[in-house]
Amino acid sequence: MPWREVPALMARLRAEPSNIARALELAILCASRPGEVLNARWTEIDPDTATWVIPPERMKAHKEHRIPLSPCAVELLASLPRLGEYLFVGRGSAPPHRHSFVRLLRCLIPSKLTAHGFRASFRTWAEETTQYPPHVIEQVLAHQIGDAVTRAYRRTDLLDQRRRLMQDWARFCASDVPA
Repeated sequence: MPWREVPALMARLRAEPSNIARALELAILCASRPGEVLNARWTEIDPDTATWVIPPERMKAHKEHRIPLSPCAVELLASLPRLGEYLFVGRGSAPPHRHSFVRLLRCLIPSKLTAHGFRASFRTWAEETTQYPPHVIEQVLAHQIGDAVTRAYRRTDLLDQRRRLMQDWARFCASDVPA
């Protein structure tokens, strides 16, 4: 989805009462992969630091990923019922099916949008409208940055810079910017 259209979609999602709509909101606010959100557990959320810590075994690169939660994301999480281990529950106590986002998007917007594509919306918005360095943007997306030597010397996950970036993204997502 073109980044300029994201606020209108977020408004539509907020109007939807479903659990899956909340999950897609969180995925967009955190620029996270769909599977990371659908399988998110309450034990991964640290409300004291407004951080979501995804363990290595649930990450594509098999490295722990800390996600700074914007005030919007914290508010969304606080509104969720606690129905078990997972933030979002599908059938029984299991997480929702991986095609849940596709079904929701097809109901809201007859198109071939994917939940994963919102990561590209975020990245394009950040590149076109902010002054954050590319490596900070890539760190939000949990992408590998630089060559092996660069990675060996990088001893930070830039959490504070990413927190500011995610707050800017959340403000944009909640804005009334016309498409």
